[in-house]
Amino acid sequence: MTTNDPADLQRRLADAERRLRRVADAIGSPAEAAGGLADATPEDGAPGDLAARQQEALLARVGRLAAALETLPPGAPGELVAMRTILGDLAVVVASFRRRAAAVAGSLDTTARELDEARSAAERWDQESEDR
Repeated sequence: MTTNDPADLQRRLADAERRLRRVADAIGSPAEAAGGLADATPEDGAPGDLAARQQEALLARVGRLAAALETLPPGAPGELVAMRTILGDLAVVVASFRRRAAAVAGSLDTTARELDEARSAAERWDQESEDR
């Protein structure tokens, strides 16, 4: 039951603000979401290492948001924002993981092909050595 009692409205507003603050704190700042990539230097490693750091930052935010969601009642202010942020972060992590997995698969295929070529060359060399 809703009332127009100023004290009740003030209490509900304070409660909504507290819940929204919890979600905002879980989302964090843009710098936290970037996972330190903006400050990365060449010494920090390969692009794959940086991508892994970004994935870790996003997954950490997913964890914080999931924890915040557990404390919110259904339909609470900020619930939809938190859920959409979780889904967006997970979509980015999955896309990045797929891209990295495809790159690794390509590297493995190249390595297997080069290994087969090396084996064939070694067999030819052994055969030529026996023929001499």
